[in-house]
Amino acid sequence: VPKLKGFEYDEVNSGTNNGKSVEELAKLKRDLTNDIANILGIPISLIYGDMSEYETSIKAYIKFCIAPLVKKIQDELNAKLISKADYMNGKKIEVRGVAEMSPLEVADAIDKLRASGTYSGNEIRIKLGDEPVDNPALDEYVLTKNYQSASAASSVEGGETNNA
Repeated sequence: VPKLKGFEYDEVNSGTNNGKSVEELAKLKRDLTNDIANILGIPISLIYGDMSEYETSIKAYIKFCIAPLVKKIQDELNAKLISKADYMNGKKIEVRGVAEMSPLEVADAIDKLRASGTYSGNEIRIKLGDEPVDNPALDEYVLTKNYQSASAASSVEGGETNNA
């Protein structure tokens, strides 16, 4: 290195490989990527293409990364575009379709929610990301016999009697 007047030069590397190796730099990059993914809620297996836990990773990504962002966007849209009076009267913006569930994957849970009288058919449709339909039967709450109270169940006749 040429010496210039007014400048000093000190050799940092004495030639005995004191600098970072390529492997160390790759590890540093991987560690930074992992840290950022954890901060944002992105499963690391999605970043590196690990297909063994793909379904679980996608669900975690939607639940912990996408859904909170969608909620924040929805809240801001409601705050900026809908007046307080309209909001109190039930008018609001809903962002749907990004984190919706597949009806076939949650069919058992849907059946339990409907049969226990927790949700009406149209409420379940909305939760799944579908539009409610104009069918009065889907606005009713139903309760199967398994979920009846003990007093209601005792008044229901059933079974056969054998007088022999």
